[in-house]
Amino acid sequence: MLTVATQAVARLEAKVARLERIDTVEGDLRRLRLVLPPALADEVQGELRKALDRLRSPQSSETELQEADRLVAGAAASIGAAGQPDPELAASLVARFDRLRNALDPAAELRLTEKGKALVRQLRALLQYIEGEPPAATLRPEQYFEHDARLVRLELVHDYLSLVTHQDDGARERLEKKEGELLALVAAPSWDKTVDARRLLREMHDDIYVERVESEICAKRVRITPQPADPRPHQAVELSAVFTNDAYNGCGAREELTCEWYFKHEDSARQVGEWQETGWKVHHFFPRPDVYTVTASFRRKDGTHVADQTDTVKVTENVTVGSDNTARFGSRTRIEAVRFGIVLVATIVGLVGGARDQLMKLDVAAGIIAVFLIGFGADAVKNIIVDRGTVPRK
Repeated sequence: MLTVATQAVARLEAKVARLERIDTVEGDLRRLRLVLPPALADEVQGELRKALDRLRSPQSSETELQEADRLVAGAAASIGAAGQPDPELAASLVARFDRLRNALDPAAELRLTEKGKALVRQLRALLQYIEGEPPAATLRPEQYFEHDARLVRLELVHDYLSLVTHQDDGARERLEKKEGELLALVAAPSWDKTVDARRLLREMHDDIYVERVESEICAKRVRITPQPADPRPHQAVELSAVFTNDAYNGCGAREELTCEWYFKHEDSARQVGEWQETGWKVHHFFPRPDVYTVTASFRRKDGTHVADQTDTVKVTENVTVGSDNTARFGSRTRIEAVRFGIVLVATIVGLVGGARDQLMKLDVAAGIIAVFLIGFGADAVKNIIVDRGTVPRK
């Protein structure tokens, strides 16, 4: 047991070290977000997300740990080389410019639609960039961000025009209600606004907006699911807030809300404590067998809680934590019971066949005691004869 515990501690320390490394690289990414070209920043974020996926298992294998190391090292190297010339990145910027110029050319089909003409009037400054000279393949590193950010915004415009052109009347009407918000975000030079525009466009593709997500929450069409379903004390229990309609579980609008968890129960020292976690999926440890009440609420980006007409909407679930001893009777106990039963039955049969007369002379109580004494005696003899080392242990 000590060996197993030591190995588990070593694995935990290895995982924590890697998570700390991921946190450090994410901090560097946040600090350099307005300097790193968006394409490079997205690539780094993707590598870190993959590394976290490798560490998601409660008992990550050595292969998963090594893969996480490789991904984090690659992300850190990309950030470290951000200020250096990158011919590959420069070439990709030129290629993206050429594609967008062809797609958004004044004679292009999308530009000739009524929607395209309207967008040209509102985004004239941005579209003038695509009508000018393409970025040179010899761009300096400090120019990467400006060109990349403009191309991202133009890609959002092209994506929106393509989307709204092929929607049915109902979906198009919902799109157009959000159009003004999208164009205002795209027109703003701030990168934070561009990030919000990306998120809003994803909602448009899903045709699910934050208002609909909040309606599902207010209608209590969201539940808490524990994994594993039959947890044990001191086991990492994964708790997820899951919508009844699966389309809402992966939609972009869900990212506009934060799920907040609240736990209140005794700890291992039997002191009542309170814990809070944040995320649509969290982990929690329960100290002993019991039924625990888990509560979740939902907060908007502006800090307010999702509420119905009367109060904050809360979702609760009872999580039953079973005993540490998953099998009250182990395999050894069951085998011993079977062996004892066989010997006892054989003894009783023998007694009935050969010693009936002697038993008949006794009263009922004395007869029963005699049978059990003989049975236990036979079991003791059996234990001497049979090699107990062959019995599989629990």
